[in-house]
Amino acid sequence: MRTTMLSVLACSCLLAFLPRAQEVDTQEEDPEIRNPFTAMAEDEAKRIDKALQGAWMLMEFTTLNDMVDQEAVQGFFVFHDGYLTVTLQAARATGGFFTEKREYMIQAGAYRYRVADAQLLQTTGMMGFTNAGNLNQLDFQSVLEPQEYQVTVTERDLTLQRTDHSVFRFTKLERQDFPESAVRRLDLMRGGGGELVDDGWGFGEEDR
Repeated sequence: MRTTMLSVLACSCLLAFLPRAQEVDTQEEDPEIRNPFTAMAEDEAKRIDKALQGAWMLMEFTTLNDMVDQEAVQGFFVFHDGYLTVTLQAARATGGFFTEKREYMIQAGAYRYRVADAQLLQTTGMMGFTNAGNLNQLDFQSVLEPQEYQVTVTERDLTLQRTDHSVFRFTKLERQDFPESAVRRLDLMRGGGGELVDDGWGFGEEDR
């Protein structure tokens, strides 16, 4: 009899505990209430990051300084899963009216990036090089200073503005077939014949 009473009491205690445990679990599963302003900023940052993915060609560059010819700047950016590769090249004219020549500058690198809530693209360098300091010498940099850009992006257009008011405007590149002109050039190179015409940038107008 004593054993039976103990078993009943034990079951009663267990049954009394179960509803409380279920109630606690239910409360833990409730979604966290998000601040509407924070949620909006976070959602916009996710939208921007998703829209950035892919390859972008620089279409326009404006700056307040006159170090380069703004009409002779080319660039290519690729965003993918938090990584960014950058290639920028620019030209400027030097010398007098009869002795004018063009000088070329280049900057390239690999970066990590993130989109902050305030529509800021933040980057930090992994490796890179430039000849901006000395046109006849490449300076290699293993770690680059962090940078911030105000970012505006749609399905096809991207605008990045730096704190020095330099503005980069890009258009998104769609997947394309390998250029037939490049195939013909490679065939010529394999055959050891033919003359490859260089337009000064290292490729012809038809390949751009």
